[in-house]
Amino acid sequence: MNGNKQKLDVLAVKTVNEKDYYTRIGVAFPLDHGGFSVLFDALPTNARVLLLPDRERPPGGELEG
Repeated sequence: MNGNKQKLDVLAVKTVNEKDYYTRIGVAFPLDHGGFSVLFDALPTNARVLLLPDRERPPGGELEG
């Protein structure tokens, strides 16, 4: 893989009392031909996930784990 490609954190998003909470559940790597390879450490309990650049904090929410 090319060294200038940035990996993405995979975050599960859970909303409680109108506040979002994020838990890192995996990582995604860009592929040379387009798309991503996603590796999960855990599965989300709902259908909502977020992909953000490595170690970037989500806007308006708290990061768990």
